[in-house]
Amino acid sequence: MPPAADRVRAVGRLVPDGRWIGFVATASGYRLVAAESDQPARQLTGATADEERAGLVAVAIVHFLASLEPPPPELEATHADIAQLVRGLASSSRAATGSEAAREAVDAIDDGLPGDAVALRLAALLPDPSADPVAILAGRLAASRRT
Repeated sequence: MPPAADRVRAVGRLVPDGRWIGFVATASGYRLVAAESDQPARQLTGATADEERAGLVAVAIVHFLASLEPPPPELEATHADIAQLVRGLASSSRAATGSEAAREAVDAIDDGLPGDAVALRLAALLPDPSADPVAILAGRLAASRRT
């Protein structure tokens, strides 16, 4: 379980100078957040628990693949921040197979495997392991704007 409150961490932007996306630890678990550069972060809304989890996994994947435009430097997630997020996902995993896949992803991070190897293990945590993590995040941003 994450700490009661934590600072916001950003992983990147879908487009240059656009909204950044990231995560924050809350008392109830990790949540996706986004904001314009000059605005405070706000939690993305309108998602089921499975969609929220997929978004958090996608955040970790794009971090390791460097798939997005850089986030604001003062908010940029570190390797340790992402490792903590994945550990939180691993500890909250309900299904035995999801729990094992999460442990493998944590081991890959701890072992310092290359980003693409870590991303491959993280993809096993998605409902569809072949899904594009950038598309997942774009969908969550779009859905949150509608709510």
